[in-house]
Amino acid sequence: MFEVGYLGNLDRDLYGFRNANQPIPYGYIGNGSFTPLSSRLPFPNYGFLQLVDDTGVGNYNALSFKATRRFSRGLSLIGSYTYSKAQDDTSGIRTQQSLLFPQNSLCVPCDYGLSDYDVRNRLTADVVYDLPVGRGRLWAPNNAFVNEVLGGWQVSTITTVQDGAPETISDGFDNSSTATGGYPVNRPNLVPGQSIYASSERVHQWLNPAAFAVATPGTFGDER
Repeated sequence: MFEVGYLGNLDRDLYGFRNANQPIPYGYIGNGSFTPLSSRLPFPNYGFLQLVDDTGVGNYNALSFKATRRFSRGLSLIGSYTYSKAQDDTSGIRTQQSLLFPQNSLCVPCDYGLSDYDVRNRLTADVVYDLPVGRGRLWAPNNAFVNEVLGGWQVSTITTVQDGAPETISDGFDNSSTATGGYPVNRPNLVPGQSIYASSERVHQWLNPAAFAVATPGTFGDER
């Protein structure tokens, strides 16, 4: 038996953190010259203001294929493959992959990209075997107790192979001069024409450093 399916959903009102007192990066003000952080704060008498916002959006689309083959004497094989893509501008207030706060709390939609839980390719294979013991099977002891205890058992295996989770690249310092609470989340710029993956991928160098460049001081990077 073969099955083909599509699953899609839209997410609205997703929760996420943002800094309600984020200053405007000086690179976008006037001639772009440095100005003190305190002069750019919406609320000068306060520092970092953590806000749980519910304006996030997201979507998920998946195409799935499934094949099932049942053989004689209790053997079944099930294989499934899913090709999917999950995107949002906040994956939650507690996540394992992305940073807790958007790079720019004044523009949460600017963080729209792959979700923390995006898995592009997933292949699953199941093998189920009914042990040939018990009523209606190859060996059916003429003993009710033995049939109840030993009969009806299965042996199964499940194997899953899938892509890894997305990763957000951070430059590690407050390049935009917006950190009011010691929480810089700045990202680098992507270098046009460069692959983000190393030409020879290795455990200690999976990405290509030449694909990333520090953004102009006082501005945000465009990697997401």
